[in-house]
Amino acid sequence: MEKENKATLDNAYAVEKAIEKIADLQNQESKIVEAANAKIKRIRDEANTEVSEKEKQIRELALKIFSYYRKNKKELTRDGRLKMVKLYAGSFREYFTPRAVRIIGEEKDAIEELKTMGLRSFIRIKEEVDKEALLRHPRKVAGMKTIRITERKKKFVVVPFATEKSVIIDIKKS
Repeated sequence: MEKENKATLDNAYAVEKAIEKIADLQNQESKIVEAANAKIKRIRDEANTEVSEKEKQIRELALKIFSYYRKNKKELTRDGRLKMVKLYAGSFREYFTPRAVRIIGEEKDAIEELKTMGLRSFIRIKEEVDKEALLRHPRKVAGMKTIRITERKKKFVVVPFATEKSVIIDIKKS
C-alpha cells in the first residue's frame, strides 16, 4: 500500500494540470514500451533470419552425411549388424516411424462410414475411431474416403555429441 502524498493541489486548475501531466507521463510510458517492442521485434526478426540460414546449412550437411551413409551403408553398419554409426563427433542412423491412422475431415464422418461398411469393431464404445485396431487390419478400410493408413516413414538422424541436438531428415523412398 502506497503512502498518501502530503502535498495537495489547491485548486481545480492545479488538478487539471496534474491530470494533463499524468496523461503526458502515460504517453511517454507507452512510447517507451512501443520502442522496446519494436527493438525486440527487429532483434527477433534478425535472429529468425540467422537461425533460418543455420537450419538450412544444418539440413544440407545432414543430407550430405546421409548420402555418405547411403554409399557406405554396408561397411558402416557391418552388413546390417549395427543400427547406429558412432563416430568421434557424433552418431547417425536411419529408422522407420510407426504406421499411423489419419482421419480425413471430421472423425464423426469416419465413424459413420465405418458403421455403413459394417466395421463397428473399429469404433470404440464412446464412438471414436479405434486407430490401433485399424493398424492391425488396414485392408478392411482400404478405399475409404475418410480414413487413410499412412506407411511407416524412414528417417535419418544425426546427433553431434557436442550439442546433443538431433537433426532428423525424412528419407524419400528410392
